[in-house]
Amino acid sequence: MSVLMRKTGHSEKTLTRWLNRMGEHSARWHEVLFRDLSMVLIQMDELYAKVRGVEEARWLWLAIDPQGKALLALHLGLRRSEDAYILVHKLKKCLPIDCVPGSRQMVCDLIFMR
Repeated sequence: MSVLMRKTGHSEKTLTRWLNRMGEHSARWHEVLFRDLSMVLIQMDELYAKVRGVEEARWLWLAIDPQGKALLALHLGLRRSEDAYILVHKLKKCLPIDCVPGSRQMVCDLIFMR
């Protein structure tokens, strides 16, 4: 953030506001563009992440198309089943209505095939 402040001359508050707006805008575009996707393979994984200012560790839950490298869904939370369900429900919004990830053949713990 300090590099952006030096290079642009804008305050941290302004840059933070812009970054938040860009993130919200990108999330809305993702919801519009990533609909009814036909995937051959979907890989789901969770990554351990330390977040500055937060004592408890966070987990970044991801659903990825390993062939096209598209990031289908993500969720930042804890390592609980509720957080896994949140990711699955976000992923479900990207897939055709007749595709339910949990109903497909499960491969290698968290990889689903169609």
